[in-house]
This record gives sequence, C-alpha cells and structure tokens, in this order.
Amino acid sequence: MASPSAKAMIEAVRSGKWDRPVILLYGKDALSVEKTADEIVGAVRSLEGSVQSVDGRRLRVGDLLDEIAQVSLFAQRRLFCLNGLPSKADGIEKIVGRVKEVPDTLLLIRVEGDQVDRIDRRLRWYKAIVRVGIALDEFKEVKEREVPGRIAELAGRAGLEIGDEAIRLLADRVGTNLVTARQELEKLSLYVYPSKRIEPSHIEEAVGRSREKMIFAITEGISGRNRGKALADLSELLRQGASGGAILALLARQARFLMQGRLFLRENPALRGVARSYPSFQSFFRKDFPSEWLDRFGSRRTNLFRQHPYVIYLHMNQALRFREGELFRLLGTLSKADRAIKTGAGSEQTVLFTAVAAASGGLP
Repeated sequence: MASPSAKAMIEAVRSGKWDRPVILLYGKDALSVEKTADEIVGAVRSLEGSVQSVDGRRLRVGDLLDEIAQVSLFAQRRLFCLNGLPSKADGIEKIVGRVKEVPDTLLLIRVEGDQVDRIDRRLRWYKAIVRVGIALDEFKEVKEREVPGRIAELAGRAGLEIGDEAIRLLADRVGTNLVTARQELEKLSLYVYPSKRIEPSHIEEAVGRSREKMIFAITEGISGRNRGKALADLSELLRQGASGGAILALLARQARFLMQGRLFLRENPALRGVARSYPSFQSFFRKDFPSEWLDRFGSRRTNLFRQHPYVIYLHMNQALRFREGELFRLLGTLSKADRAIKTGAGSEQTVLFTAVAAASGGLP
C-alpha cells in the first residue's frame, strides 16, 4: 500500500477513517515534524479522544505497555505520543505489538534532530512499525536558502512585522534550526511589546548566535591567531548558558571535521580552487565527489562528508587556514583540557579559557 502524505494522513485521522495503529514521523526539519505531530494530536482530540505524551528518552517500556493495555472508560480513541527514541530502541517492537492488540489505540512516534541518525530501515523495530503502520520521512533538512522565507512565514503567523535585514540577521543567529527561530520570534514578540515591529537592533540585543555558529567563530579566531576574538566568542557562548563540557565537545568535533577536510585536500590538492566557491563545490559534490570518503570517518555525527554540502564547503574553507600540524596540536590541547575537567584539575571555564587562549596565540 502506498504511503499517504502527512496532510492526507491527518485528514484520515480527523475523519475517523485512519486504521493503522502506528505512525512514525522523523526528519531533520524539526519544526515540520512538530507541526505535523501537533495536528495529529488535534485531530484525535477533535474526536474526543485522549492523548498521553511520553518522553521516549526516559521511557520505561514496561510502564508504557501497562498503560496501553488498560481500557479507557472515558475516551473511545486513545493516542500515545512517544517523543524521541529510548536508549534501547528494541523495546519499540514490544510497544508496537501491544498497540496492535488494543482496539482504538494509536501510537505516534516523533523523532527529530540528532536522533534521526539512529533510524535505519534495516532494523527490526523499524520493520515492525512499517508492517502495521507507517513511517513518514518527508521532513527533509532545511536548506540555508529556505530559512529567510520560513522565518517570514513564522513571523506572519505570529502577527509580527519584520523586514529583510532583520530576517537575514535572525537567520544568521539561528542557522537552519526553525524551532529555535520560532522560539526566538516568541521571545522577540515579548521584547518589543506592545509594538509588533521587529527591528535589526532588537535581534542584536535579544538573540544570541547559534552554538554551531559560535563554535565556528571560535575556530575562526584560532585559525587567525586572534586570541581576543576567540575568547570574546567563547565568553558569549558561556553567557548563553552552554556548559564548559558541552563547548569542549563541540570544539573537538569541529577540530575533527577540520582535520578531515584538511586530509581530503591533501589527497586532492587540485580541488583547493573548487573549495573556495560554493556553486563550484556544490556541483563537484553532487557529480564528482569520491564516494569512498562518505564512509571514511564513520557515521553522520562524526563524519564531515555526511553533512549538508554547504556545511562541508564552510569547513573545507576553514580547513585551508590551518596547517595539519596546527590541527593536531589543537586536538591535543582539547584532549588535555578534557582530561583536566574530568579529573578536577580546574574549573570548566578556567580550563576552557586556558585551552582556547593557548590555541589562538598564547596565554595573556
């Protein structure tokens, strides 16, 4: 049976004609996943059904199995929303089996962000879902060029006025994370109240840059031996509430990505010019990129070449500003900082500032 679109599925649920007991929604466009899940919840409630939300990351499978087995005295239709995957996804097989046995019960599994990388159509739990239900993966990763239009749409729905310059600035701050964009617009609506107009100055004052962009900015400072810039960007990231351990992990991932980019350019020196122009790089990546590099560094989380082409392009450009020896030393500095934090040799912030200062031009 062909899979319906998300819109057709929601209409079928709302009309009471939906007969598949399990729905899996997943994709990198977290906002669209969230919106579709909310519409399914609304459709069930419009039929006077009951809805129970469960945090998949903290799931105790046995407890949920017991909940599903209980017969509702107040609602003809029940919806269980599993938000995220448990650490051991095999338990989903048992949950799917139980839902299938209980009449008028629907299981909605919502997966977004980094957890999407755990979904593999070859796994038993995935196959268990599609045998009795449906898996929708139409929520593709948002492209950078799409973000301004999506922000304008979100602002319009919220009754806010925002010009092109402010949209560009907000897009630069949030990256492709549209859930964060919506949250920042909600915050900005309070910030400018009672006005409905959002100016660039409001975004400068109220919205921090995304963590990914801040990490990129810190390594830009390191590559340029600009200690002041690197430490200023690190201070801003800490003010946003990021922990020292989380920042260190992101910096280490960034350094590994840069090393992967540098190794690629060493083996393919003729491509240095291609890496300096995104249209040229995008064309090369789609048509001529050597496929063996896609699996050379593991899964998507650890592999630069499994990222979006624009992300790869940015990292390749930054990698050109480092020598291999500098990247090896940066990785060594971050490894020592990690050990220092774990052994209590200093506070997280002190260790981080010392590591970034050393990597970007020496201690003051």
